Amino acid sequence: MTRSSGLPPPLRKAKLVTADGQPSPQPGATVNTLPLPRRGLTLLEAAVYVRVSPNRFTALMDEGRMPQPRIIGGKRVWDVVELDIYFEAMPRDERTLKQRQPARRPGQRPPA
Repeated sequence: MTRSSGLPPPLRKAKLVTADGQPSPQPGATVNTLPLPRRGLTLLEAAVYVRVSPNRFTALMDEGRMPQPRIIGGKRVWDVVELDIYFEAMPRDERTLKQRQPARRPGQRPPA
């Protein structure tokens, strides 16, 4: 059954089923009772995702070091995939990498 907008009823009312089509073992479980992975994040969520403050995230975005948001329904939404790409491009702290190298015994070859 569809609403007047032509869209299907909200997913939160959909009953969960197992892979073989049987009702979920969780009584009363619906889609909104499970943590679903999300692709779009708010500014605060995007900042938390990359572990910076919202102000720092905005500054990084202005510098071109974080992605610009997409606009969905008039709201600014950051794509998790794009955040991952920009995060991977961030420089690494070479000092930390050197400190974490395990000490080698005399005559031991470095790992390949």
